[in-house]
Amino acid sequence: MGDHEILFAPFRLDCDNLQLWRGEQPLALQPKPLAVLQYLAQHAGHLISKEALLQHVWAGTQVTPKALTVCIHAIRATLGDSEATPQFIETQGKQGYRFIAPLTSTSPVVSSPFSVASPEKAGAEIPHLAPGNGQQPTHLVGRETELAQLQDCYAAACAGTFRLDRLGGAELRQPDPQ
Repeated sequence: MGDHEILFAPFRLDCDNLQLWRGEQPLALQPKPLAVLQYLAQHAGHLISKEALLQHVWAGTQVTPKALTVCIHAIRATLGDSEATPQFIETQGKQGYRFIAPLTSTSPVVSSPFSVASPEKAGAEIPHLAPGNGQQPTHLVGRETELAQLQDCYAAACAGTFRLDRLGGAELRQPDPQ
């Protein structure tokens, strides 16, 4: 997967390689319709005028507005969208188009070997969160240090020790029930 992707179920637009995917299957869409789709998706929820799309996608090239209409038709055909009941691209009269599908700017990236475990019962051993302990990795990106700190705090809480790191690292011990 590329560094910059836009997800709108069940599709994935790879902005680095300008390729549209449905699951693991690449979809055939010409470069100009892909560029129109990318621009609309990057400005999701905003009405983009036809003039702005023509200027952005065909910068410096004279084309008729029909070129944009053809691109929108190709995008809708590929996505299985319809102008009457749009799920992805809404037409706003003669003003322009709006990308209306819920989207995610990038897919989850597994970069951490840590995962957070929850003991099934009180007193259960807390596994150390280290690579190769058989647990599923999290989808936290670049948060290994913070996740390790959370693990330490979780282990301390399960042991009955509470840390107040924001108060100079002071530790408080829960009183023993007597």
